Amino acid sequence: MARNRDYQGVNGKHATPTVMSLTPQPRGLALAFPSLAGAFGDPSRRAALADRAMQIYAAVFVGTLVVVTVTTPGLVLPPNGVVGGDFLAFYTAGEMAAAGRALQAYDLAAFNAALQTRAEHAHLGLMWQYPPTMFFLVAPLSLAPYKAAYLVMMAVSWAAFAGALRAVGLRGRALRIAALSPPCVMAFVSGQISLFTGALLILAAFAPKRRWLVAGAAAGVLTLKPQLGLLIPVAYLAVGAWRAIAVAAAVALLVHAPGLIVFGAEGLDAFRVAAERLHADVVGPAINTPPNNMTTLFGQLKRLGVGGDVASLAQAGLAALCAVAVWRFWRRGADALSNAGVLCAAAILAAPYAYGYEMTALALAGAVVARAAADRPEALALMLVAGGAVATGLDTPLHIPFLATLAALGGALFYGGRFYDTATGSADDETPAWPSPIRRFPNRPAPRTPANASPSSSPAPGSPRAAKRKN
Repeated sequence: MARNRDYQGVNGKHATPTVMSLTPQPRGLALAFPSLAGAFGDPSRRAALADRAMQIYAAVFVGTLVVVTVTTPGLVLPPNGVVGGDFLAFYTAGEMAAAGRALQAYDLAAFNAALQTRAEHAHLGLMWQYPPTMFFLVAPLSLAPYKAAYLVMMAVSWAAFAGALRAVGLRGRALRIAALSPPCVMAFVSGQISLFTGALLILAAFAPKRRWLVAGAAAGVLTLKPQLGLLIPVAYLAVGAWRAIAVAAAVALLVHAPGLIVFGAEGLDAFRVAAERLHADVVGPAINTPPNNMTTLFGQLKRLGVGGDVASLAQAGLAALCAVAVWRFWRRGADALSNAGVLCAAAILAAPYAYGYEMTALALAGAVVARAAADRPEALALMLVAGGAVATGLDTPLHIPFLATLAALGGALFYGGRFYDTATGSADDETPAWPSPIRRFPNRPAPRTPANASPSSSPAPGSPRAAKRKN
């Protein structure tokens, strides 16, 4: 037997501890199938199995990817693949920048011609629509051979992502499960920078009032991919994180200043034209931006045949609802991990343009759910199935990336609402990221004890003072 010592009574002092069993009662699928209860009855055993599964999965997947990358002659993978995936766009833009032709990357015909010199495909579907400052980050890639640069960039991005998870409190088994989850491993094959941007989003979302310098700096750098940070100002304003807002604005100016100084108005205009072309393709024919594997309601509706304009309006409505959800949740005084999990999931869901590789930041929402519902083996199984489907690119009429992101937000809102800083109601409480499954917090913050209240003002029932008062 174990006692829960986390609950505080209405007078702000510790109430009588609640006795809770260490052995969780079977429920759900475990109740219908007793064998599940036997195989997964111990929460620590389930966590160990999940940890081992993630390690094996990541080792096999990444190991195979490295072997294929090294042994494939050239860059073309039959029938229509490319070694490194979207990394080809970053490497090509870096080569063009190093050769003094950076702004030509915004020209679709010139960029496609440069891509074809490395991978001859009838249709690569790659475009360049990053701010001009991004050229300074991708130009060094061209100094190394393509495959070496690809593997190094992915390794460094993953290390940054794991470092961000550790910085917000995940340790040991929780850190490994989150960092080796299928969406994170999938980022390797996509060749995208989603592990890096996911790390920035996680740091920006965690405790911006207390960690204002780190959070603000991460939010400022994230403006390199601005669609992922649309809800960050909403969260900061909700808790009055003014210093984080100031740091984010200053860092954003510093990040984009080199591009403005070197490329001037011409660079900004080329970037604007590329962004407009991307929007026209997304809403219109989707030649280079198919809706498959998008995490957004827009992509789901386009996949079902809804017109681009109607789908855009629906996406805008969902983004507004996400903003309201983030505002209300952050105002409630939940702990820092819950707030960050809700913001990360909502940010990906509200982004006007996002694919499955952006789901790396859902690791925090998964940590919130796992922290509060670690005794549900069916939840773990569903998470693994959904992650595996995303990683394998399973194409269904109902988009699994969108449904998984929606479920992650719902889970973070539901389970995160149970974790409060009962002493102060602060949004910066450092609640452990993955505590024991028997640890529970009250559903509402306990009222504070008045400063002038006497500890003996409310005698315990049955005490001599209580009997005397009754008489």
